[in-house]
Amino acid sequence: MNFKKRLLYYLSGFSLGLIIVFSILGVRGCEWLPKTRIVTAINSTQLLVSKADLENIKCNTASDAIFSLINNGEIDFKKSNTENESKKYFFTNDSLSAVIEINFSDSVSTILEINGLKKCSFEKNISLLPLYRSNASMLKILENLPIKNEEAFNCSIKYYSLDSNISKKILSEGNILFKHSLPKRKPNPLFIVEFQEKLSTYYALIQQGEKRIRLKKLIQNNNADEAFLNSFVISDKDSIPCE
Repeated sequence: MNFKKRLLYYLSGFSLGLIIVFSILGVRGCEWLPKTRIVTAINSTQLLVSKADLENIKCNTASDAIFSLINNGEIDFKKSNTENESKKYFFTNDSLSAVIEINFSDSVSTILEINGLKKCSFEKNISLLPLYRSNASMLKILENLPIKNEEAFNCSIKYYSLDSNISKKILSEGNILFKHSLPKRKPNPLFIVEFQEKLSTYYALIQQGEKRIRLKKLIQNNNADEAFLNSFVISDKDSIPCE
């Protein structure tokens, strides 16, 4: 067999192999790349930021821009510091840059520095607070996943005489209570969503999976306090009226 035929057979087999590997692994096949590994690690942790920087982020309505920087920006490894156990990565795009510190064995990552935002607050408060996506952005992520209603949720819909399509309203008009939710819970994050219906306040518990979301339970409470919200997200024994 001459060289041209051998090369043709080789390229055919190589191309077929790539197709098979990609069909099996999909985007997971790129997880070994340095940037993908770093971004995945940061996204799996709770992102913290100083109170001063958080005020600037809120003033610029830039929380989604920060997450876009992490997911879609570039990492300048020359400006990063990866020699210690806690790594400091320099993220940059056309308008923003940030230095983010992460220890790959930790459950949090920290924004140490942000550049490119208008300064709205000049206080030097360095106490750390969690940074979340905007309510609209997080609801959109949940809304784009297939929905499964669990029995307790459907039972509550009947008890309160709510429309069977109430889940659409929850995901389009609801308000995620990030403070009381578990957005970084592994393997399945939990979100409490507050919404109004028929002049009453309701709370829904949503579990985010890899391929779908589950609407787990629903309860009406016009006078919800901290104790109720803290227990609602973790308790399996909440008083569901229809049970």
